[in-house]
Amino acid sequence: MNAELWPAGRLGVMLAGLTTGAALAAAPAPSTAKIGYNDQIQPILSENCFQCHGPDSAARKGKLRLDRAEFATAARGDGDLEPAIVPGNTFASPLVERIKSTDEEEVMPPRETHKQLKPEEIALLERWVAEGAHYQEHWSLLPPERPAVPAVAQSRGWARNPIDHFVAASLAAAGLKPSREEERLCLLRRVTFDLTGLPPTPEEIAAYARDQLPDAYERAVDRLLAGDASAE
Repeated sequence: MNAELWPAGRLGVMLAGLTTGAALAAAPAPSTAKIGYNDQIQPILSENCFQCHGPDSAARKGKLRLDRAEFATAARGDGDLEPAIVPGNTFASPLVERIKSTDEEEVMPPRETHKQLKPEEIALLERWVAEGAHYQEHWSLLPPERPAVPAVAQSRGWARNPIDHFVAASLAAAGLKPSREEERLCLLRRVTFDLTGLPPTPEEIAAYARDQLPDAYERAVDRLLAGDASAE
């Protein structure tokens, strides 16, 4: 969607927020931020390591399981094999040693798997171990964290809620300006199509035109959501 076509009204915020959220989620973490397991480490391990060192006990090799901290940082077997990861110590962590190895017989992943870690992936794993190798539960089990609302100069005058400020930040980063706010009746037509698949009736248009209260749009949306057509 072309951001220049986004209306700056409330419906525009609803639509633009979806794209902005995806853009923010895809943005790389700052280099000073701690490495996140779910976002940065788990995808690397899942792609390159879990086939042989994951939750499937039938396919597991070397008595090594890397998908859970309690296994990756503990001695393997009956204590005869050292932990693969020593949190905070990259030199004592065989995981780091093996992924950085130039020995064809020692390097991980093995060459016969036709998988090879990129230099930036190796650097991430090494830094993650150095920072303590913190694992996280699956994202669905973690409480959501509310991000700080960005302060953007061009949001002044039209931003009405926190989502608007995130939209403004995304537009500013792309060098774009918000479009003018759409006409009230156009917004009613759009949201009615979105929620019912049909245009507003003449009676609904007339009633909305007469309603000049600040929350007229919100009440129109609530009315549409409460109707059978929206449920269908």
